[in-house]
Amino acid sequence: IFVCDNGIMTIYLNNQTDEYLIPKCYMNAQVVLNRWLNWWEDPINYKWDDRSFLPEVSCPVLCIHGRQDLFFSVDHTEKIASAVQNGRVEFLNAGHDIHSGAQDEYKEKVLAFFESHQDLEISCNL
Repeated sequence: IFVCDNGIMTIYLNNQTDEYLIPKCYMNAQVVLNRWLNWWEDPINYKWDDRSFLPEVSCPVLCIHGRQDLFFSVDHTEKIASAVQNGRVEFLNAGHDIHSGAQDEYKEKVLAFFESHQDLEISCNL
């Protein structure tokens, strides 16, 4: 599941011109990136760790990782897949943005995963 900001799409759908839209895509991009990177590397956030919940995940889990990902290591993805009860890892020839960097291969892997579990009954206990 991917959650995306609708801000740029809203501007586009309101028939804004490229002269208005394109600069918005890059406005303060470095500031936003620096804040994001600093947040992840801030020691105060080291205590944020939800790994203890992973063994409770019993449904099939597909972890897809780009081999050239500069944000997360291969080890990170492998640890997630091995911590859940039914995890599987697929590596793609892409960076962090795998769903668009290797779109066809990504789609293939996800569809194959869904097809291999189409008869599975899944319930959610919250």
